[in-house]
Amino acid sequence: MINLDFLWVLNSYINSLGSFARSNVGNLTESESISVQALPGGITQNFYNGTRDQDYNISFTVKSKKQQDCITALNVIHYNLLALRALPSLNGSYIYDRFVVDSQPNFILKDEQGYFIYELSTIAKITINRGVV
Repeated sequence: MINLDFLWVLNSYINSLGSFARSNVGNLTESESISVQALPGGITQNFYNGTRDQDYNISFTVKSKKQQDCITALNVIHYNLLALRALPSLNGSYIYDRFVVDSQPNFILKDEQGYFIYELSTIAKITINRGVV
């Protein structure tokens, strides 16, 4: 079995955009950070050949003491995802189609330490190859 490497390839791409903080797969860190996470849900269409088309719900969350850094980072991510034409798998687990970004960065909260947290929700349209878990 092959594991889906989409989130890690996407995370690497996000880090290539040169934002104010490094991105990681999973939760935000204690200081300034960007996270990439898969969200529940998403439509899956299974095919007889074992492949499946997946609407993969992806959330980008940013954390900074500078509100403008949050907004700028998510806007850069937003516009780059809309223009993204290729995001190849490193292990052949998926075929990238496109991103759908139908929202703007949203303010979530300002925590007790003075960090602003913003989020951008997207949908990645990918085909997951046969035998991938």
